[in-house]
Amino acid sequence: MIFDDFNFRDDDEFIREMTELVKKYGKKACECFSKIQEAGGWQKFVNTAWYGDEKETDIFTFKDCLEWVKTYYDKEKHSGAFVAKKQGGNKLLIKICFAGKDGNPLPDEESHYLIVRCNDLDDNFKNQFGDKNTIILK
Repeated sequence: MIFDDFNFRDDDEFIREMTELVKKYGKKACECFSKIQEAGGWQKFVNTAWYGDEKETDIFTFKDCLEWVKTYYDKEKHSGAFVAKKQGGNKLLIKICFAGKDGNPLPDEESHYLIVRCNDLDDNFKNQFGDKNTIILK
């Protein structure tokens, strides 16, 4: 029957949601799907989205940073954490990611990471950075 191909839309909520996404965004959705493929594929995209956290705050404190690191730190998998900062338009961008056992940053699709957009850091955090853009927590 000609409609057999369309029955999956009634049975699978995910497919229905994806169909609605394509209807809502039209060709832009197709462009996004193509960019996901170009950037490493769906598995990498899903894992990166799964592990990534984002936060926006006025002042990001060193205490907040340490609490986030302690929440996701896995001594079997991690040897420390990297905290990097850069100016992003009118916001300061902070990225926290973990180091693998080899001491190198783990890819976003393999471990938790946090991106914070803030106006400023507390004095303790500023002192930790000093004149550098990256600090390593062990």
